[in-house]
Amino acid sequence: MELIKDDAFQVLQSHTTSGQQQSAIHAPISANWRDAIFATEGSGGYLVPDIIVASTGSRITLEWHAPDPLESLLERIQSAFGLNKDELAKVCNTTRKTIYNWLGGTTEPQERNRERLFTLDVLADDWAGAGYSTDRVTLKQSVVDGQSVFQMLCEDPIDSDLVLFAGSRVALQDRRSPLADPY
Repeated sequence: MELIKDDAFQVLQSHTTSGQQQSAIHAPISANWRDAIFATEGSGGYLVPDIIVASTGSRITLEWHAPDPLESLLERIQSAFGLNKDELAKVCNTTRKTIYNWLGGTTEPQERNRERLFTLDVLADDWAGAGYSTDRVTLKQSVVDGQSVFQMLCEDPIDSDLVLFAGSRVALQDRRSPLADPY
């Protein structure tokens, strides 16, 4: 298994007394895991031992957890447009309960939802790449033809070009604000 920068790890540290586990501490390892002293590079990749003994004598166990792709996708959409779960549900044309069911693995998005999620993901990537605003208040203000970016994201179908145009307009409006007097 090849480990990459974005792999998720979890450290389980247990203290033992008379061979019995007393407690466990869960903490993420730094994203730059290759700098950790326990990762050594060889011709076949990186070697990460299953169990490490800390300087205190505690045993540390490493477990690899693959991130959930759907959860990552929803987080990217939320982050790009500054949405809470209710707003995310509206943008996805579904309910908050359905969003939580997707995140919990209870249900999978239907075909029409998957298509919309794909469109939103591409749009969120373009939005973030352009460096447009993620300010919740700004994205709910009227920008084009009396509509806010949030309203445009709720449309069916989404006009991606119009949303990106609105993002550029918001960015220009932000730049037009008067500069503070330097004197």
